[in-house]
Amino acid sequence: MRNLILFDTDEWRQLLPLTYTRPAAELRCGILRLREKWTLQLDAKASYVTQEYLTDKYPIQIADDNYLVNGAVLPADTLVRLVRQLDPGEALLLHDELIAARLERAQFDKLLNNDDIGDLRGYELDPADVTMITRPWHLFEFNAQAIAADFALLTRNRESAPIPDHVIATRPDQIFIEPEATVMSCHLNATDGPIYVGKGATLMEGAMIRGPVALCTCSVVKMGTRIYGATTIGPQCKVGGEISESILLGYSNKAHDGYRATRSLENGATSVPKPMCPT
Repeated sequence: MRNLILFDTDEWRQLLPLTYTRPAAELRCGILRLREKWTLQLDAKASYVTQEYLTDKYPIQIADDNYLVNGAVLPADTLVRLVRQLDPGEALLLHDELIAARLERAQFDKLLNNDDIGDLRGYELDPADVTMITRPWHLFEFNAQAIAADFALLTRNRESAPIPDHVIATRPDQIFIEPEATVMSCHLNATDGPIYVGKGATLMEGAMIRGPVALCTCSVVKMGTRIYGATTIGPQCKVGGEISESILLGYSNKAHDGYRATRSLENGATSVPKPMCPT
């Protein structure tokens, strides 16, 4: 198993308030957090280089052989393949900024101390192969493609739990239900993107879901709820009413009726609206 170190850059400030309490790689885009995407893609165990006040909760683990990855980068197929192919002392750059590297322990220690790490062979990436979350609205801008990518990753060579007969399912091949999920009489329409129902999630009677939508572990969708894509309902969330183009990171409730198109943060602390014309 690879030792993966996800690092924050100075752009972490541009992701505030989301990154006040977590590294960038702990943000959720699609079904999974960025950290979870990278650990699955690289068969790795991850730790962090992040802000000093976060290090007690998110410590760093250094091994003899370390893969470094910018924690704000989404793991597209081409980039993952290039990271896997890195030899010790090699790095991947975008406009001379570090995206990924493979360093031995001594090299990494020097990097942490801002010392010269010696001969580091850098390779410039094609910008088309790098997707980065550097502003809060990027989470929503890339959520549809991230749900599709995570859906393919999580369901590869696996079979969904059976879709109950009392469920109206459109494009059932794009619907995946994890074990221990409860799906009552509802309508699941995956014409425009996949629908993922996580382990222990509950879909109550009369819910209508139009993908791409991710319902994460133990989330609850109340009776008569309408959810449009691209929407992610994080773990241990309870939602109701009407929701569109939103991300609930986790442990948040929007259980009342009404319409929501704002972005709820973990523990329900804040909402971040998507700008009309992001720059």
